[in-house]
Amino acid sequence: MTGLAPIACAIEVLLEPDGPADRRPEGSSASFWRAHIAEQLGVPLGEVSLRSRAGAAPVASVSGRELFISFSRTLGARACAVRRHGPVGVDVERVRALPELREMIPLALHAEEIARLGADPDDAGGFLESWTRKEAVLKAAGVGLRVDPRRVRLDRLVEGVGGAMLDGAAYETRVHRRGGLIVAFARPAD
Repeated sequence: MTGLAPIACAIEVLLEPDGPADRRPEGSSASFWRAHIAEQLGVPLGEVSLRSRAGAAPVASVSGRELFISFSRTLGARACAVRRHGPVGVDVERVRALPELREMIPLALHAEEIARLGADPDDAGGFLESWTRKEAVLKAAGVGLRVDPRRVRLDRLVEGVGGAMLDGAAYETRVHRRGGLIVAFARPAD
């Protein structure tokens, strides 16, 4: 397991490479993460429960205490974010060529975000960085991709930290790049 160390506001982001970089991991992320969360938090496996709720963010319970949790997976890796106080969202993507990138950009980004991609409309890494931030915000908001990602307005990243707005609510986002992966997490701004 490759922890990304505890990050601001008691968020723990864990990154688990678990297969070839050209295949998406199989099986439920919740069942996969249960043992890892128990190990990371130093509690017996039986004290960790994870459950999904239709149309809502998953819920974790550790030693009877509810925690906020978010999962993501991409080609060859999974990510999990846990937060003790307040919602959290995480998304992970492997940087790769996206043949449909030019069609995806206007479906996911605002004009100002498109302008930040710069002169190269084929910059999959830049697009995926924006995409992971947006998806993390949507997960932290508890709405996921049921909401048009263009409603999430991203500001510029400065040293991996940035802000985002969704329907008047502010979020903090953080981005980490590691081994061909982009991991983003979001939480409501204080």
